[in-house]
Amino acid sequence: MVHKTIASGLYIVCDSEFMGTECGSVFLYRLSDNEYALIGCGIETSIDIILRNILELGVSLKDIRYVVVPYPLHYVVRGCNSLLSISPRILSVAHRNYARYLRQGIDPYTNKSYTPFRISIEVQNKVFNGIEFLFYENTYVGVLLQRLGILIASFHVLSLERIGLDNIFKTRSINRVCIVESSLCYRVSY
Repeated sequence: MVHKTIASGLYIVCDSEFMGTECGSVFLYRLSDNEYALIGCGIETSIDIILRNILELGVSLKDIRYVVVPYPLHYVVRGCNSLLSISPRILSVAHRNYARYLRQGIDPYTNKSYTPFRISIEVQNKVFNGIEFLFYENTYVGVLLQRLGILIASFHVLSLERIGLDNIFKTRSINRVCIVESSLCYRVSY
């Protein structure tokens, strides 16, 4: 078994720590019976691993309707571009806060450039198909899978200012946090 079940309908299909190989973090999320979304894309050299793990779960590439690009980092976007070149029918989803960077092909954190990314759906508000984009003071925090109450977030952001994030946790029904730099998900207690 080369994937990890987090909750019913949520799987890690690529994670550097869990897999033992550099691949980034990619979550497969079931939206409905035969419709899935990938959250993250991994790095471009990990596409074969991701596809193999998805197939092992019994999910076909044609069942993946969306890929959610949670942030415009150069290595994540390169992975997404590789995935979309294999399956151009998958719709890419990004929040408007990052649309400009993605379309221009600029990593706002490192100023590294990449091939401009095509965005199929630019999320204007904060929620798309039960996936909520969370921000704190104009900084990326993560995406909340509302049905499961699971927040997928970066450890670096969560550890920066826990006091300011308490409001996000208390005003949402979050029961677990999955850290993108780790294959671990933690229960939240108040």
